[in-house]
Amino acid sequence: MYDWKKNQGITLLELLFTVAIIGIILASSVPSFETLVVNNQIKAKSEELFRFVRLAKYEAVKRNKKVEVYYDSTSPGYYCLGMRGVGENITCSNQSHTYSLLKINDDIKFKVKTVDGQGNIADISNGALFSFSPQTGKSSANKRVLFQSNTDTNVVSGVRVTNVGLVNPCSDQAWGGKMQCTSG
Repeated sequence: MYDWKKNQGITLLELLFTVAIIGIILASSVPSFETLVVNNQIKAKSEELFRFVRLAKYEAVKRNKKVEVYYDSTSPGYYCLGMRGVGENITCSNQSHTYSLLKINDDIKFKVKTVDGQGNIADISNGALFSFSPQTGKSSANKRVLFQSNTDTNVVSGVRVTNVGLVNPCSDQAWGGKMQCTSG
């Protein structure tokens, strides 16, 4: 007769194999989880950027003066996008409290970029990017402001501003109502 009480439980060898297999599965899933986290950070920050640029357009109309969006990477510990009246000498470090800022920590895993004339992703330079007219809401330039992943340069998300004043979200692929950031 078979004695069930003696064979209940698992051996130490079975436990070690199980723990080793779980460790292998977890070790292989951690890098893809980190990529997922970075991609979600980029999406969240680009949604914030979209709202920020639209706010700049509304501020121009509300204040009845041209409002420009500028980029500043000179502040210690972060870089930012800000808004100011055209001709005002406001930066992220001496920011007045009458305009909004979009701060991005230096330790984040993506960078602010733009698109050059050939449709390629390029570094963005400090200073004014574009401004909005208070009467028409038109932009002074066609411009794309993007967030690009440091680990996977194909992951891009941001906004496209047209010279007629349209502000559209964009990403690395045209889907979900978003345009493609790098297409013409």
